[in-house]
Amino acid sequence: MFSKMVKPVNGREARLIFASGIGWMFDAMDVLLLSYILVAASHELGLTKGDEGLVILANNVGMLIGAFLFGWLADLWGRRRTFMLTLALYSVGVGLTAFASSASDLAAIRLFTGLGLGGELPVAASLVSELSPPDRRGRNVVLLESFWSVGAILAAAVAYFVFASPGALRGSPLRPRHKGDPARVPPVATPQGPCQGPGHS
Repeated sequence: MFSKMVKPVNGREARLIFASGIGWMFDAMDVLLLSYILVAASHELGLTKGDEGLVILANNVGMLIGAFLFGWLADLWGRRRTFMLTLALYSVGVGLTAFASSASDLAAIRLFTGLGLGGELPVAASLVSELSPPDRRGRNVVLLESFWSVGAILAAAVAYFVFASPGALRGSPLRPRHKGDPARVPPVATPQGPCQGPGHS
């Protein structure tokens, strides 16, 4: 009886779940890494509590709009095409995040990125559900959603091994530059040899 209830995943279903699950995994990593960054490096990036709240709010509003918008577009354009569009928006938004030079810039980019994040989740779930046989539909959707946990674990690992390093985000455009900051002071030639600027021996 148990063998009849738990049927193996065939190759087609495995590819469908894996391809959609990768999107879920990166969504989880993105959402959680954003929170980890704001908590761990807000001082280094010069962000106030209000700035942090604005960025998180913008990201969540974008996800809400994206879920409604792309859920509707999926009915018009088809699940696969819409799914690829949400992934493209997300990828572009993540790339633009690296160029944010202020909290307002970051919030605007996260609003845009949230459209892809929020749109991808329901579209991927409905895609897996519709392309799965009725007797395995629920199981396959659960397997898809398990990729969120994988992404959460990877995000925590990145936060532990990368963000814990002092100055890990030193190259970020958001990081405020102060007079005497070693990142801005060029070496000065002296008779004794090159000097790295104020504060260095």
